Amino acid sequence: MAKKNENKKLHQLQSTAIVDKNNLNKFILFALVAIIITTIIIYFKAIKFDFIYNWDDQDYIIDNADIKHLNFENVKRFFSSFYNSNYQPVTMLVYAIEYKSGNGNPSVFHLLNIIIHLLNTFLVFKLIRNISPKNAIVALITATLFAIHPMHIESVAWVSELKDVLYSFFFLISLLFYTHFLKTKKIKDLTLVMCFFLLSCLSKSAAVILPFVLLSIDYYYDRKLSWKMVIEKVPFFAISLLFGIVAIHSQGSAIKEMAPEMSILEHMAIISFSFCSYLIKAVLPFKLSALYPYPIELQGTLSMIYYLSILLLVAIFIAVWFSKKWGKDILFGFIFFIFTIILVIQFVPVGAASMADRYTYIPYIGLFFILGNFFAFIQERYLAYKNILSGILVICFIAYSTFSYSRVNIWKNDETLFTDVINKYPYCSIAYLNRGTYFFNYLTPSSANVSDKNSYMQKAIIDFENALKYPLSDANKARAYLGIGKINGSLNNFDSAIQYLTKCIAIDASYRLNAYMERGSIYLNHYAGKAFLNDTVKRNNYLHKSIQDFESSLKLPSKDNLKGLIYYNLSMVQSQLGNVKDAITNIDFAIKFNPNDLNGYFSRCGYKISIGDYNGAIADCNLIIKLDPQNGKAYFSRAYIEYEMGDFKATINDISLVLNIDKNNSTAYTLRANAYNNCKNYKNAIDDYNKAIELNPNDLVAIDNRNKIILYSKR
Repeated sequence: MAKKNENKKLHQLQSTAIVDKNNLNKFILFALVAIIITTIIIYFKAIKFDFIYNWDDQDYIIDNADIKHLNFENVKRFFSSFYNSNYQPVTMLVYAIEYKSGNGNPSVFHLLNIIIHLLNTFLVFKLIRNISPKNAIVALITATLFAIHPMHIESVAWVSELKDVLYSFFFLISLLFYTHFLKTKKIKDLTLVMCFFLLSCLSKSAAVILPFVLLSIDYYYDRKLSWKMVIEKVPFFAISLLFGIVAIHSQGSAIKEMAPEMSILEHMAIISFSFCSYLIKAVLPFKLSALYPYPIELQGTLSMIYYLSILLLVAIFIAVWFSKKWGKDILFGFIFFIFTIILVIQFVPVGAASMADRYTYIPYIGLFFILGNFFAFIQERYLAYKNILSGILVICFIAYSTFSYSRVNIWKNDETLFTDVINKYPYCSIAYLNRGTYFFNYLTPSSANVSDKNSYMQKAIIDFENALKYPLSDANKARAYLGIGKINGSLNNFDSAIQYLTKCIAIDASYRLNAYMERGSIYLNHYAGKAFLNDTVKRNNYLHKSIQDFESSLKLPSKDNLKGLIYYNLSMVQSQLGNVKDAITNIDFAIKFNPNDLNGYFSRCGYKISIGDYNGAIADCNLIIKLDPQNGKAYFSRAYIEYEMGDFKATINDISLVLNIDKNNSTAYTLRANAYNNCKNYKNAIDDYNKAIELNPNDLVAIDNRNKIILYSKR
């Protein structure tokens, strides 16, 4: 009887356990769906956002011709070239697919980032569920924080950070297969770990840290160090070493843009402050920024809080070490965090920022794991506080989601992004520089009226001048001078424009090409073309100055289209100096570098007409027509040359083609009438003269010639 009662109780306990497990699974499923929906709500509006023109999107997408044609040659180039000082062929391939899918529409790029982030959220849940299978709440909390945390917005809302979410996608899959391998011990699973690790490295070099993360998982699983385990990791470290070397090589040019000079103690203080900031912002994500500039007090009196952070960091490390007596959870999560963030802690100070939100995308998984375990620990040990903790979690979920939903807005465009940085760090010179560039290069040309254009140019000047008030590298100073010079040129303040362009040329080589071209154009078009048009000596002096600037720009590295433009400008100068042969020589080079630029052919056609090379001029018209069969100007030019050569029938045929394209071209009617007149076809001539006069009552040539025909016919 007693045994029967015991069996009954056991059955009841098992039934209760099954019910509890089913309820938990339903809760987990419901929670995951809620997380996904919340994450979609947070990021969905980003689909309508623009590219960030002055912060990598331009280099990766907007001005990157390689991604605009998805073909075998470009795919090969992805795997054999560096882009923006990075080797990331898989990321570039995905960019090309995105570009082809949406014809360059930024919405497609934003959408994929969001989709991959959602997939990564699920992968984080699965990974932590595998690592810590006894408590699903830990995995749920970790995945929730990963999905909605404000520090992750930069990685998702910024198109250029496709590399971040993409490498993380492969990175997490690799870790998932590794946890599976630890159960099965099958070579097949380890091979899959390596394959996805390789894909992760091909997406972003930050993935090279994965072998160390594998070792941290070994520690958590209590794996004993053995030769088998060492041999197992050798291929992973070999891949890491290979991609590490490639990354160092690719970053060679980027490393030149170093952070401000600082003492060893200041450097230690900055590193400690950044590290502590990452830890604090994981819980209290305040004063987030797309740029965290180095403190302006460097080489002066650095704030005491930076030095105190060294002591705080030491205390944190000691506390984490002694946490072992409560288990491995805290130490494992912290090691995961350190391993995955160590490469971006600025031990070698590079660039203008001391830290970045995007660097936390993978590392924060370790910290969120600690927080999840802390909640589970309190829930198990102190049931009385379970409801309070649950309330805190709900409040945090709402607070983080609300903050993230609001903060996504700053990634709408360059203006909103860098305005936010300036509001947080008014001394951030790069933010002023980037916003000023956006005002001038993108908002000014797109503005519909002159008032708006002038307003944006004035805003740009103010931003460039503000940038120059704070520490800047010589290259960025030159960029600011170039911007002010170009704007003054656009506002017809030419003397001021020349002063700033000259400063740009003197201070750094980075922007000399553009400065030489801009200054040469001002010498040519304003001083020689307008201001001193009637003063032969001064005019020729400025023409020769423009030649010097254009020739100086040719000595600098540039793309073919820019070289073509420089030679085109040189041909114009030589033409104005009366050196037609030199003008033709230069326009030949311009056409060589820009074979599809019709302006070059038209200019060469004009030069050839001026020296009587009519056949050569017609050949250029034929080339234009081949490139653009509907180019009425080319048919008209050919008709004019044919008229000068006395081939009036050919003139009539070509003008008829012109009028098929543009029926209201009064000049074309006049020229065809002249040709009819020379062919003694007076009726058609009068009809064309009448049409020309109807379209242009002030066409004196048409009026005079028509009257002569009428007068002649009356005789």
